[in-house]
Amino acid sequence: MLRCRSPGRRPLSHSRRLGAVAPLFNPLTGIVVRQPGGEGPGWWAGAPGVFHDADTRLFYLTYRLRQPRPVRGGITRIAMSCNGIAFQDIWECRKEQLDSESIERCALMKGLDGVWRWYVSYVDPETSQWRTDVVEADSPEQLDVTRRRKVFVSADLEGVEGIKDPYLIVLGRLYYMVSSIGLSPKMPAAQARAKHATGDIFNTGLTVSSTGLSVSHNGTDF
Repeated sequence: MLRCRSPGRRPLSHSRRLGAVAPLFNPLTGIVVRQPGGEGPGWWAGAPGVFHDADTRLFYLTYRLRQPRPVRGGITRIAMSCNGIAFQDIWECRKEQLDSESIERCALMKGLDGVWRWYVSYVDPETSQWRTDVVEADSPEQLDVTRRRKVFVSADLEGVEGIKDPYLIVLGRLYYMVSSIGLSPKMPAAQARAKHATGDIFNTGLTVSSTGLSVSHNGTDF
């Protein structure tokens, strides 16, 4: 069980300093916080995102474990830390719970209303296209993926074949989501019918990953 020392007097949280400049760092001096489950091509622990809860001064890490194809991204987890370096896993979701071929980058944040929101991108089992959903809970440990809500699917976005890898920031009273989107390519009809056959159009060479920006007043409706 994770135990943290009493934080004492709280300094102003970096997450609440508007316009603050992040200090420079040297990636060569980095510390590994999560190892992949195996060695060789296709094994990795990645797609990380960290949220610092200013109320408790705890760090929450979201990350994804991947295996070589055909398994792909099978597990996504949330871990907690007192210092942002030593993390303890507190929650897990497997792709089978989403009836999906793969899970990509997820994002976790505590909203301005105090509600925790976890944004998950995964392959839609009905269309084989990447989509993004959100799950709300009072704490990360209470997240229930059966209660997820749609944020974006490709059918709602003109000229888009997939949307994934959400990253969230709050500016003022608004939530901004940066996503990876695959723009609809021009191709013969016969080829178009098979563009989602692999469940990952981003890896086919038929489209390239572009950046999309969306905005919300409540963190759920963008």
